[in-house]
Amino acid sequence: MRGRREQITKTLVDSRKRRPAIGDRAKVYDLELHGFGVVLHGSGTTTWFIEYGPRGRRRRLAIGTYPALTVDDARSRALVMLGDVEKGHDPAVDKAKRRSMPSVKKWVKQYMVDVRMRKKVVEADKRFLEGVACKRWGAKPLDAITVDDIKAVMQSYAEAGHQISANRFLASIRACLQAAWRAGTIVDNPAKRVQAYDENDPRDRVLSDEELMRFVTALTNEPDPWMRALFQLLIETGARKSEVLRAKWEDMDLESALPSWKIPKTKSGKPQIVPLPKRTAMMLCQLKHVGEYVIPGRHHGKPRVAIYDQWLALKARAELPADVTIHDIRRTFGLRTARAVSIDYASKLLRHSSVKVTEKVYAPFQLQDLSDATEKQADVLPMVRKAKKASHA
Repeated sequence: MRGRREQITKTLVDSRKRRPAIGDRAKVYDLELHGFGVVLHGSGTTTWFIEYGPRGRRRRLAIGTYPALTVDDARSRALVMLGDVEKGHDPAVDKAKRRSMPSVKKWVKQYMVDVRMRKKVVEADKRFLEGVACKRWGAKPLDAITVDDIKAVMQSYAEAGHQISANRFLASIRACLQAAWRAGTIVDNPAKRVQAYDENDPRDRVLSDEELMRFVTALTNEPDPWMRALFQLLIETGARKSEVLRAKWEDMDLESALPSWKIPKTKSGKPQIVPLPKRTAMMLCQLKHVGEYVIPGRHHGKPRVAIYDQWLALKARAELPADVTIHDIRRTFGLRTARAVSIDYASKLLRHSSVKVTEKVYAPFQLQDLSDATEKQADVLPMVRKAKKASHA
């Protein structure tokens, strides 16, 4: 199909007389913009196109139809695309890349397969990626997500007073897009340019010596032996509640000189060994086995899930304040270990990736601790030793 050259106008594309017979088509090149043209179909369809490249290797690319794109719109789009050609870009290649670009929903589905293999806890990613990102942008090309898109979601959380949820959303979408960037699917991660909201200081509530003593006393009167075992493990190992509830007998080494508990998959995703006090090991040896889990669930072969009612009952018997949570037991373990031994040992026993986490969240030294340390340090200063020698002279 050879084309003719003339001024492409609205009159031309609207004219019925200028159209070929049904089943045929005519190609018209614009006199003003070299490489811009239109195909007039006998059926009445009108298609805009551009042509570019050296003679013998010319490429044609459709850029839209009329009247969805007006004459002026089509000319403007062609001008931009032909300008890109002059800069070394190939619009046909770019269009192919756009077609191969996965939608947000498709990429999230692929990404979540990897997340489930790497992470022990995936609820946050499911909530923010499958439940939020896919609902908002599911059909959108992955590389079309913008900084403003992400900020809009975070702002909706913040306006409802949920800054922490906004930050958790940002963390999930940032990791998701970073995986796409590493795979070469997208050339930029817009989430990396979004700043998280300021959060309140982490919770630092610990049980006082008196509160802990009352809780231990209440625990000795607990009729359920598995609840006694569960909370004893929490108190004496600093483990997380979820780890204790999923503990299996096969992972307990109770007979060796150094009793231990292997947690196959922890929060970090790696297996870890928890040393067990001999008293705790003896307690476990005396605990009745019911299935594979140390703390048996209500259904055979499954761990126990809900212990909220038992926790409330224990709190009431121990007369603990309403603000005390189960996780405060882990924080109390960290602080007591740091005081008794060192912050480094506390960090190792809590299985933190960095001692900074322990310092900030689980072992916040109080003024009395720091004052005692200052006094001990002052006692060994050179001037103190000289003063003591002078007093004895």
